[in-house]
Order: sequence, then structure tokens, then C-alpha cells
Amino acid sequence: MKEPIKVKPPEALLAEFQNRLQTAQPSKVDTDEAAKEEEKELKEGRIHELEKAALELQLLKAQIKKFEDDNEGRREFSRSIFAVTVVWMLLVMMVVFQCAGGKWHLSDSVLIALITTTTATVIGIFIIVANYLFNKEKST
Repeated sequence: MKEPIKVKPPEALLAEFQNRLQTAQPSKVDTDEAAKEEEKELKEGRIHELEKAALELQLLKAQIKKFEDDNEGRREFSRSIFAVTVVWMLLVMMVVFQCAGGKWHLSDSVLIALITTTTATVIGIFIIVANYLFNKEKST
């Protein structure tokens, strides 16, 4: 047979609780020290966030500078390659006009080869350089 569960009366439970409260050791936590530690941790966290924001700002400035330099380089190279293309085509036209005027004598096959190969080469170089400079996948 099981023993019956002994239930203490509420007055006895209250007295036991009060006795434990009176004999308990006081907490040795210094609230001022704890507050100072928490404030220090908050300041360190803010400083860390500020340092992170400063680094992000430097990164953004560097990216902007890179984009500006890239655009300036693109401007210079596009002007240069356009100038080379125009000069080259003018030289080919000059050769053709000299032959048409009778000052130079080149056979028809030589003129055809000159016009087609040089035109294709110069236009091809222009397209390759332009695609490299203004590539949509790489550019911003």
C-alpha cells in the first residue's frame, strides 16, 4: 500500500518561505559596475558600427572613382580608335581616287583586295574595341 501524500498547510508553507528569504545570502552584484559594463559594451558596439560605416563609405568612394576613371578611359580610347578608323579610311579613299584619276596604276584585283581587306580590318578593329570598351555585362 502506498503512503498518502503529506500536504503542508498554507500557513506552514508561508512560514517556510519567509524563513528562507531571511536566511538567504544577499546578492553581491554591484549595479553601478554592471551599468558601467553595459554602457561600455554599447559604446564599443557603436564604435564598431561607425568603423564599419566608414569602411563602407571608403569602398563606395573607391568604386565611384573607378567608374569615373573607366569612363574617362573609354572616352579617350573611343576618340582614338575613331580617329584611326577615319584616317585609315581616308587613306584608302585617297589611293582609290589616285588610281581613278590616272596618277597611280594598280590592277583591279589589287584595288579590290585593298578596299575589301582594309575596310573589313579597320571596321572589325573598331567593333572589337568598341565592344570591349562598352561591354554591357562588365560596365555599370
